[in-house]
Amino acid sequence: MAEVSEWTILIDGPAIYQFFGSIFGSILFVEGGPSFVLFGLLLYMTRNTKIGISVVYILFSIFFYVAFSRWGHIPDFFGTYLIQFAGYQWMMVFGLPLIWFYNGKKGIGLKYFFYIFYPVHILILYFVGIYLS
Repeated sequence: MAEVSEWTILIDGPAIYQFFGSIFGSILFVEGGPSFVLFGLLLYMTRNTKIGISVVYILFSIFFYVAFSRWGHIPDFFGTYLIQFAGYQWMMVFGLPLIWFYNGKKGIGLKYFFYIFYPVHILILYFVGIYLS
């Protein structure tokens, strides 16, 4: 049986990548993975037309559905790093009407409300999930 030492961990490629990626940032470890970085770039490029935003948004929703249903269950590099999202991520398409109604102006400024709302609603969803399971 091969002995594992502390030095074995230091020369492990994925461990080195995760270590330095955690310190300096990495496109593979952003929330959602590289596909969401690309998604953000495409939304930025189409920011002036609601039709362009809608097309990008719908195509990415379809992509997420197809990619996760085909490859999301495979624990390889592609499944682990490139499609880091759950099987329900395609439902983001239901947020598209909110984007259509945005008029480009700043809202009423509920900044501090959302500092409370976000963690509280996550806790509520967590307890609902525990109750349902």
